[in-house]
Amino acid sequence: FLLAYVGTNYGGFQINDGQRTPQAEFELAMLRTRLLLPCNFGSPHKYSWSTSGRTDKGVHACAQVVSAKVELLPDQTMAEVRDEMNTVLPDDVRVLDVVRTTRNFCAKTQRDRVRYQYMIPSFVFADADTLRVLFKDVVGHSNRGQSKAELLLPEELKSIQSALKDFRANPMHIAKLQEALQVYEGTHAFHNFSRGVKANEARAARYIERFHVEEPIVFPNGVEWIPTQVLGQSFLLNQIRKMVCMAMDVARGVVPLTNVSRALERQSDVRINVAPAQGLFLEMSYYGGYNRR
Repeated sequence: FLLAYVGTNYGGFQINDGQRTPQAEFELAMLRTRLLLPCNFGSPHKYSWSTSGRTDKGVHACAQVVSAKVELLPDQTMAEVRDEMNTVLPDDVRVLDVVRTTRNFCAKTQRDRVRYQYMIPSFVFADADTLRVLFKDVVGHSNRGQSKAELLLPEELKSIQSALKDFRANPMHIAKLQEALQVYEGTHAFHNFSRGVKANEARAARYIERFHVEEPIVFPNGVEWIPTQVLGQSFLLNQIRKMVCMAMDVARGVVPLTNVSRALERQSDVRINVAPAQGLFLEMSYYGGYNRR
């Protein structure tokens, strides 16, 4: 199954008690469309469930691949399976395609590479003085909104968004952002870019094939967004969002480029902020080895 979903209202992709998740919605849809026997509901291992990747809370997917062994009616086509699933799924989860695979196919273990996209709003590169004056004009002082106790009111947020929508990143911002992202390419220790991962652990080492900036896009509401794409074998929890956040700080001139290289050293211990989840999309999963068989 090739899935797409908007992760805004979900607590991550994987089933989690007390949380609404796309996997739970998808399993329920399989039951309602008779693809899944009632005796197997709630036990993903019984129908060989597997996914190409797990997205965190608030993260979206354009091409999440999941594999499962399901029951089909006689002469039921894959297009009919797709359409029936979409009639019972919520609007923010869609089945894009359904294909037959070999019996031993596993969406997780047979994935070679995965590509994510992070969308950066250009207004994050507005200089600090401009933002300070804007916040003071809208909310009375420049420190408002920095803590959970002082969250911005909806009307305040709308005013700030309206004031920033015409901001455009300049070529220097784009060049510095690209320069920072390229430092991540290759094999490095990413223990500083996750949570609970120690430098001496084997899982800290990750290979990034490519990390680049694409041409900015202006949405109908006037806001300019800068797409960034990262292609790698696998990623740690929060790794991409932390990589993007540090690269944005370099482009903004808040930290020097050398900080990126230092954060990738095994002996380093660097605190890195996390970029918001809503900008991240699982964009493509690759199965080159499987397809060559």
